[in-house]
Amino acid sequence: MAEISNDTIVERSESVLFSELNNEFVMMDIQEGNYYGLEEPATRIWELAESPIAVLDICTTLQAEYDIAPAQCTAEVISFVRQLESHQVVKLTNA
Repeated sequence: MAEISNDTIVERSESVLFSELNNEFVMMDIQEGNYYGLEEPATRIWELAESPIAVLDICTTLQAEYDIAPAQCTAEVISFVRQLESHQVVKLTNA
């Protein structure tokens, strides 16, 4: 697993579909056939990763939209991105 820092670029895998279904946001990995339900702010992180984006930029946006301390935001974003990477639904690039 790659080291994840503020400079890490997060990019969605092309094999993942994302939609709202019955007031829940869901992702489906069409290659693996896996289904994931997302809650806020995980949904927001996924939306932000529509185009390649640095972890720092995700955190900056989330801090402006939610009442969250910078250190907590960074830790939670990195944890979520690590989960996404483990399911192979994002690609990470270290700058």
